[in-house]
Amino acid sequence: MKNVIITILLLALFSVISIRTVKADELFDTYYPNKTSWVIEKNLHLFNFALALKRDPKLIGYIYVFTTKNESQSKVNFRSGRAVRYLTETSPISLRIEKSRIVVIYKKEADESKIILQPTPKGIPPIDF
Repeated sequence: MKNVIITILLLALFSVISIRTVKADELFDTYYPNKTSWVIEKNLHLFNFALALKRDPKLIGYIYVFTTKNESQSKVNFRSGRAVRYLTETSPISLRIEKSRIVVIYKKEADESKIILQPTPKGIPPIDF
């Protein structure tokens, strides 16, 4: 019940917030999945990312997944797959993004697990971290 109330409040909040534009030299969103609950990940980070992508169909949604050398590949695959499924299949129907517009890029051996969400215009290469 608590999660439902949080979700409703977050959705109400985001329905009145305008999405900020991202300059070429800044990142859209970064979060740490080992410190972020799934409720917050989907209702804050991924929801906001979906809004930005939905507003501009010329954008590609890059999901950069940074992992530590000790993280299991199955955990990393689960986490990134869940994010893609949310964006393409289980988010509110008006926010669903075509799978062809979502690209996951894995980066190994980071100091800490993190995910960067970056909408990028079609034709612009992904960021090379």
